Amino acid sequence: MKIGFVGGGKLAEALIKGLIQAGVAKPEEIAVSDIDPGRTELLGDEYSVRSTGSNTDVVKTSDTVILALKPNVILPAVRELPRETTGKLFITVAAGIPSSRVESCLPEDAHLVRVMPNINCAVSASCTAICNGSNATEDDIRTAEEVFGAVGLTFRVEETKMDAVTALSGSGPAYAFIFIEALSDGGVLHGLPRSDATRMAAQTLLGAAKMVLETGLHPAELKDRVCSPGGTTIAGVRSLENGGFRSSAIEAVSSAHRRSRELSI
Repeated sequence: MKIGFVGGGKLAEALIKGLIQAGVAKPEEIAVSDIDPGRTELLGDEYSVRSTGSNTDVVKTSDTVILALKPNVILPAVRELPRETTGKLFITVAAGIPSSRVESCLPEDAHLVRVMPNINCAVSASCTAICNGSNATEDDIRTAEEVFGAVGLTFRVEETKMDAVTALSGSGPAYAFIFIEALSDGGVLHGLPRSDATRMAAQTLLGAAKMVLETGLHPAELKDRVCSPGGTTIAGVRSLENGGFRSSAIEAVSSAHRRSRELSI
């Protein structure tokens, strides 16, 4: 599979690394373009992929083109791509930009899939939602699953749910980082060294997430397994509830959802 990246930012780099490590594509089968010569040079040197300043070159030499561009630049950039795109698959990762708006800038016969990964793809633990554009086929969806499955879990969703995905899994790592930092602060408050407290907090969240995914049990059931009657954990849970922890988390997702919808207008 010849894969091209229009845009060579951190997401593109994480995907390039994951694709090579997973054996989905060899370095010589990957091309990347970026307006920053420093980024293309870095990616070429670090991963032995073909790097260029020309988006056109990447599109012409690739079967699958990942539009790794931010929402504010993707539409004008796509309008400038070559029009000879028959048989090519384009994958957009721009948050809040509906596939119909990207398709309006592509030739009518172009195939488009929209995805929403998150920053965790940098450590091959991403959560990526995938939905099809108007011309996308089942093979196109499977290709997107293969590409993004190299860096984590993939989920098929309806495009009407993409704003919710953006708010939950797209923005979610930031919420988790804040929680890790807060847990670490609590440990430091009570005498733990900062480095140990941060690693303990991060490992605790990692393990809790693995338990949810691997046991299939409801988080509430797993929580109850930790909360002994009259014990330390239930006392801590009460403090979280008194502080509106659960409500704040829900509102964070809702606020991000509203902003995602604003971006799509």
